[in-house]
Amino acid sequence: MGKFITIATLAFVAMAAKGQNLAYIVNQASNSLSVMSTVDETILHTIPVGNFPDSIAFSPDGSRGYVTLGNDFRLAVIDLANNVIVDSIPLANGLSALAISPDGARAWVTNVFGSVAVVNLTTKAIEAVIPVGSVPTDIAITPVSRRSSLPA
Repeated sequence: MGKFITIATLAFVAMAAKGQNLAYIVNQASNSLSVMSTVDETILHTIPVGNFPDSIAFSPDGSRGYVTLGNDFRLAVIDLANNVIVDSIPLANGLSALAISPDGARAWVTNVFGSVAVVNLTTKAIEAVIPVGSVPTDIAITPVSRRSSLPA
């Protein structure tokens, strides 16, 4: 009997407007997100997102989700109130993990080739590419930052 491997990333976001706690599950094999109620543990929605979703992060206000799409070389932007893709941001090959800055202005996206791209979420511009070492697998940003902008 063969083994079945499920590759998923799980992230939680509180949806105060709907009065529910939700989990967003990244499904790499089906190129989708599952939206699950953590209250009754049922799947409420499935959102097709693109090829090889890898990681998800949320805007500080809970209105947007951002998903790295490794085989599409872009960041999908999800409207969490309606559970639909509303935008995408082109990036480079090798996307992996991401984190959103505490002010919601930037996404920091790791690349398996050894860098982190700093993406302005308003302009969709890559503001910097920072070499970090081989195959970075995750990223987190402290909630309080001493810097308000990138170094010159």
